[in-house]
Amino acid sequence: QELILSANKAMEEFPKESMRAAEKIVYSVNADSEIRYWYLMVKLLVELEKGEQSAWFPWLNSLPRYYTNAASMTPFCCLCLPSLMRKLAVKERGNMSRLSVSSIKLIPFLNDDTKYDTDLVNWVYQIVYTRAVESPDGDMKIVPMGDMFNHAGEYPEIEPSYDEEGNYYAYTSYDIPPNSPLRISYGDPTNPSFLFARYGFLDDTTPATFCKLIPPHINKDMEELGYSQNRMLFYRTGDVSDEVWD
Repeated sequence: QELILSANKAMEEFPKESMRAAEKIVYSVNADSEIRYWYLMVKLLVELEKGEQSAWFPWLNSLPRYYTNAASMTPFCCLCLPSLMRKLAVKERGNMSRLSVSSIKLIPFLNDDTKYDTDLVNWVYQIVYTRAVESPDGDMKIVPMGDMFNHAGEYPEIEPSYDEEGNYYAYTSYDIPPNSPLRISYGDPTNPSFLFARYGFLDDTTPATFCKLIPPHINKDMEELGYSQNRMLFYRTGDVSDEVWD
């Protein structure tokens, strides 16, 4: 429990007065829904400044430095994507921009070499957004080692759980044959576009995929017919959802 990185703990750890100006920037760019992620970013920057003295140094030192997800793309890369994937990619890039140096630079207890290092701040953003998960109590947490499980589409082998004291457990969800991978679910298996935008991979085991065509205008008639982006599905069997035909 002591090694779990928690947004709630970070909010309690850092003095409210010293965070007020930076928080104001986050709220001013309409990123209030991302405040838990942002506090985890600040916590990681603090630990990175400690270097080998940080309890999380071995874990931080093991993390990837290179990402292929939407936040790492250039504007030209986004133009090459299908419409739905492009929409999600632009959203991810915009979110990283909102939570980057403009707010971090106002945190007084961070060194200038840290808070003005755009590459470092963006790397911390990638760590948080690809590894943090919401716990049942509403907190946003990163569980070192528990964050190393890969993604499974339909039948994840691992079911994460927490006890009353906040300790993390990874339970197998069924009998696992020898030499099998241990994986968790990163999200809706019928939305590979989100998995690509957030994590940078395409899940070829997904049972269905969202329609990549997005109507430029969604009117009331379309909604009454049942239009909903998450129901516009093409299945691996060749079937197409009724909403697509409508």
